[in-house]
Formats: sequence, C-alpha cells, structure tokens
Amino acid sequence: MKKGILAPYKRPFFGIRAPKIINAVLPDISAGPAEETAAPKTAVLDVAHPYDGARLLIGPGESVMRGQPVFPYEGAGFTATVCGSVSSVEPAVNAQGRPVTRVALLAGSPEEWDQGPGREPGVDACKTWLNTIPGGLDLGALTTAMHPVHTLVVLALDFDPMSTAVQQVSIQRSKDVVAGIAALKEITGAGKIEAAAFSSTSKVASSWDLPVKVVSRSYPACLPHFICRNHYGVTVGAGATPLRHGFAFVSAEALAAVGAFLRTGRVKGEKVVTLVSKDLTEKSVNFKVRIGAPIRDVLEAGRVVVAESDRVIMGGPFTGYAAADLSEPVTPRTSSIMVQDADGLAGVSDSACFNCGECVRICPAKMPVNMLIRYLDNGLWDDAARRYDLLSCVECGLCSFVCPALIPVFQHIMLGKLQYENSLEKD
Repeated sequence: MKKGILAPYKRPFFGIRAPKIINAVLPDISAGPAEETAAPKTAVLDVAHPYDGARLLIGPGESVMRGQPVFPYEGAGFTATVCGSVSSVEPAVNAQGRPVTRVALLAGSPEEWDQGPGREPGVDACKTWLNTIPGGLDLGALTTAMHPVHTLVVLALDFDPMSTAVQQVSIQRSKDVVAGIAALKEITGAGKIEAAAFSSTSKVASSWDLPVKVVSRSYPACLPHFICRNHYGVTVGAGATPLRHGFAFVSAEALAAVGAFLRTGRVKGEKVVTLVSKDLTEKSVNFKVRIGAPIRDVLEAGRVVVAESDRVIMGGPFTGYAAADLSEPVTPRTSSIMVQDADGLAGVSDSACFNCGECVRICPAKMPVNMLIRYLDNGLWDDAARRYDLLSCVECGLCSFVCPALIPVFQHIMLGKLQYENSLEKD
C-alpha cells in the first residue's frame, strides 16, 4: 500500500484480482451535526463564464449582502456567502482546466442578509436564487436538457471514498431533503424518484418515502455510471452522461439546501466538508463551512498543521487535486480535504509506462489504459478518443492509484478529454 494515501484498502494475497477500495461510512448513525467554522474574512467564488471585461456587470467596491444573487454576466452568477464588498474580478482557470471568472468578496460587519424572495418562496424562485448550493446543483441543465429527466435519483452516499459529508446531511436534515425532493420533482417533471444509499444510510433514505437502491461500498460502485448499469440496467455510452439517458443524480445535501431555501427564503451557501486526519489514525471530522471560504479555515478549525512540503488534496485521493496554497476556496463540489505528510508522499513521475497491466486490470470501464496513455503523452487527442476509448473513462481515478511507475494517469486522461473537447470546438 502507498503510505499515507488510504486506509480502507484491501489487496488480494496473490495479486491477481484488483485491489478493493471500501467507501467510508459514518461510524454512528446518530452522529451529531457537523462542526461549524468561523465566518470567513474573504470568499472567492467562480462563475462558469470566461472573463470578458467588456460585458462585466459588477466591479470592485460594489456592495453585496449575504444571500444576494450576484450576476457578473447576464444569466451567469452566484449567491454571495458573505456580506461586504467585491474586492476583485479576475480571469482564472478552475481545477478542471476551464476558464472562469473569479470574484473575490471582502467580508464586512455587521453581517446583513439580503431580503430575498421572502419566507416560503415558490418553486420558480429556486431557478433565480439557487446558484451556489452544495453539490453544484445545476437547475438549468436539468430543465433544459435535450433528453427530459424521467428518473430522479437522490444520493444518500458520497462519491469520495473518504468523505461522509452527504451521509451526515442525509441523517441530520431529512425534513429539508424531503422538501427539496418535492421541489425538484416539480422543476424537472421526473415521473420516478428513487434513492441510492449505502446499507448504513438506507434506513434514513427509506424514511423519505422513496424506493431505495442499496449500493455496494466497493468503490467505484457509488458513481452514477455504475448505479445506472448495476441497478437500472442502463449502460451509459462513451462520451455520454446519465442525463442523456434521462437519469438525474442529485445529492441529498443539495436537496437539503433547496428545502431550507423554501422554508426560510434564504440561501446560506454552506457546505459540509470531511477533514481527513493527517496520519489517518484519528477519526475524520465533518465541518460546515461557507462556500468560497479558504481551506485554511477548515484546517485551522481541525487544528491541522500544514508543513511547507505537505500536500493538501481537495476532493479525495482518487479524483481530487492538490491545492496550490491554503487560500484555495471551498467550492460547491468540495467533498473532503486531506493533508499528506511530506515524509509519506507517493510522488509522481514522468517515466514511461512499462506495460505492467495494473491499470488495465483495475479499470472498471475495461479500457486499454496502457495504450491510451501513450497517445495522450504525444498529444494525439483525436486518436486517443477514436481508437483507445478516451471518452469511455468514468473518472474514478483508480488507474493512477495502482500505477507502480507513479504516472499521473488520471490527470493525463482528464487533460486529454479537455483538449479533445477544445479541438472539437475549434473545428
């Protein structure tokens, strides 16, 4: 096992079968609420729109209140998670390599809330106000999809094997989840609503008066592609998404935020994040943090000391990314934060693949990863997609985890997908 990477890791004695990764679950089904971090002094939020200074509708110095919808561009915006003013609006590139507009807010005092749409707003208000909620719920995509949603799957589980954030929200905020389910059913027009949960949260999910699909804890069985295949008999094709087949997967955390908005008329913009202990010996802790707050706030709340050469990973050990610095903001999709000690780091290498076949054996999509990586190394994006199944990747990250040459295979694949998409846009 790679030191300092993952605890719930099982490898067969003879090494013929693929290693087994087990998703974490809450140790106690009656676990208390997540610990709340202090109000941030700054908040940084990204808008999924390339920077365009000529079309900007806001600028530095503009006042904002907490819970206020802010639209730097027509139809593209976020909900402010602090009360204060805009300190900067700049071009940036997000963790997926896509250009965005990054807006930094400076918190002031006292904290004032935007008046909002009032208590108990209608479902139509969700489309305007719910731009920044945990789970990255994209109501626009669900309502304008070319393929209408016929099945809404409520997730009472976490994709990240080391996170229990969604599970905790499922347990602690069931009433809000139920209200969010009703709202999303009306918004999407889905005819069928079911829940997907681990066995540990299946009882909670069944209390929502939904049929429950009990999902295996063996990663990556929790990912939407495999839930579609294993529980609905639908294989999601190369380059497609479950939404193309009429399946919308929404986390219970996102639905709880929708339900709370309908109950209070306010968007708090808070995310539950699992902080993984540095040496993996202590129990992980869930913190409630404002979206846009620096990850430094979570680390300080958990009393985690980060040395100069340590690696801070946002989003889990398989599909997460290393933070450039501690001012990196928590996003609506941040599931966990973990710190790897410099002494136990499994490094990365630019060495050539020596055809051991570990990535091919573990790949759940049955891709010829050893051949694919060669084409990606040489920038042959089109050939990688057409000949070696680049677009069949389900983005589980297991290939990088097992590579004995320490090649960042998953990162190569994600870059290849982005470059291939860019090449299609140019054509």
